[in-house]
Amino acid sequence: MSVEVLEHARTVRFLIFLHKEGSVPISHIRWQIKGGQKTIYGIIKRLKATSLIHEETQAEFPWRRVIALTEKGAEVATKLEEIQEIIEGKPNNNQTRTNFLG
Repeated sequence: MSVEVLEHARTVRFLIFLHKEGSVPISHIRWQIKGGQKTIYGIIKRLKATSLIHEETQAEFPWRRVIALTEKGAEVATKLEEIQEIIEGKPNNNQTRTNFLG
């Protein structure tokens, strides 16, 4: 798979949400990104296949399935947040702008 994985509904929102929240139970993700169960599980399947997320089952009660970004997933999510800031017109504190007009 390649960048097409990001074309599916709510995938970008999913990655940005995980980047901000860290490890999150699947049920919590569903309500936060407002996606149906089929949509959420489809996103999880595609992102796991591209090694952008990993899934764990908590060892203690309530034994929830928890999703978190991999290192690669965190890098992609950071870039997506930067793109989101550009689109929304928010200043990016990580980069300085150069005036090329002199």
